[in-house]
Amino acid sequence: MQTKESKRLSKNESPSGKMLKNRKKIKPVNDGLEEILRKSAHLMSKLGYHGTSMRSLAQETGRSLAGLYHYFKNKEMLLYLINFNGFSAVLGNLQELLPQIEKPEAKIYALIHNHINYFHSHRDEMKVLMWGTLLLSDTHNRQVKRLKEDYNKLGQALVQELYQAQFGRALPVKELSLKTYLLFGMMNWVFTWYSLEKHGTPEEIVKETYAMFLKGMLRNETNQLPKKRDLAIITSMGITGMYSA
Repeated sequence: MQTKESKRLSKNESPSGKMLKNRKKIKPVNDGLEEILRKSAHLMSKLGYHGTSMRSLAQETGRSLAGLYHYFKNKEMLLYLINFNGFSAVLGNLQELLPQIEKPEAKIYALIHNHINYFHSHRDEMKVLMWGTLLLSDTHNRQVKRLKEDYNKLGQALVQELYQAQFGRALPVKELSLKTYLLFGMMNWVFTWYSLEKHGTPEEIVKETYAMFLKGMLRNETNQLPKKRDLAIITSMGITGMYSA
C-alpha cells in the first residue's frame, strides 16, 4: 500500500528521476563500426579471445587486414569496443525509456524487459561481456567499469523507488545493493541456459523474472525462514565432496 509520503514523490523527486536528471545520456556506437563489432563478437564467442586472430576477424567481417586496422589498432581495442558498445547501448536504451514511465513497478519491468530483450538479440556480445574486463588495459577497464557502475546505480535507484513506494521508507544500503545484484544476477544468468524452444519467448522470461523479483522484493512477514530445528540441521551440515577432508 502506498503511503502519503510515497504518493507525493514526483518523477524528479524519486531516486531514479534524480539520477536521470543529473546524468548525461549515454549513446552507443552508431556508425559503420556497428557491423564490424557484431560480426567480431560472433567470431569471438565461438573461438574465444585468444583463439581469434586479426586475420580471422578481417575474413569474418569482410574487410582487408589494413581496413580492419583503420577501426582499431589491436584485438584489445576491439574487445573494449564490444564491451563499451554493449553496456552503453543497454544503459542508453533504459535512460531513454524511463522518463516516459511513472509507476515504480513498471520501471522495474522496463529494466528487466530492456536487459533481457537487448541481450537476447545480442547473444554473441553477451558471451563476450560475460568474460569480464580482465583482458582490457587499465584505461579501458576503468571506462567500462564506469558504465557498469552507472547501470548498477540506476538499477539500485529503481529498486529503491519501488521499495519506498510500497513501504514509505528507504532500504538500507547493504540490503539495497544485495537485492539489486540478485536481480542482475537473475537476468545475466539467463543466457547460460536459455533456449527459445525449451523455455519460451524472451517476453515469457521477462514476465517470470519480474514476477519472481517482485514477490521476493515485496515479501511480507509471513514469508519466514525454515523452522529453527530445520534451520539448525541445514546450517550444521558440512560440505562433502571430492575435495573435502
